Amino acid sequence: MAGRWFLFRFLSGYWSAARNIGAATPVCRPPRFKETASGSCGDCTACRDACPSAIIVRDFARKGPHLDFFQGRCTFCYLCAGACPKGILTLPNEGERMVIGRARLIRDRCLVREGCSVCIERCPEGALTLIFGRTIRVSKRKCTGCGGCRHVCPAKPNAMSIEPLNG
Repeated sequence: MAGRWFLFRFLSGYWSAARNIGAATPVCRPPRFKETASGSCGDCTACRDACPSAIIVRDFARKGPHLDFFQGRCTFCYLCAGACPKGILTLPNEGERMVIGRARLIRDRCLVREGCSVCIERCPEGALTLIFGRTIRVSKRKCTGCGGCRHVCPAKPNAMSIEPLNG
């Protein structure tokens, strides 16, 4: 039984990476990610290893780290920036509010009409509002693009997407 569980966990890691591959799909980068002249941060995994949410993924086709919100949400702890040996990820200025993307509802996939409101309940910024029990509105002013809504969405396929502000 333990062998099957190991195989399942092993293959689910590949599936997680595979569902995020696609040249046309924009990706969210970790907070304060700076593209370099060469376009890549290198091959180290310091930011990924430092992330307590385990959402930083390395993908050589995308040249640099990106965020996998199926694994969790960004807590803006900046441990990734502190671990970056090349300065590609930098710490924010004092008082700076970080925004890495914006949540977008894919209405025809949303389960709100069946009584689901898990994304609203779990949004740490209070950026999601139920409108007449029929749809969800995303506040552009409040949303930081942390990915919490995407992570908890039970819809298959997912009803929330995070559109990056950084490319």
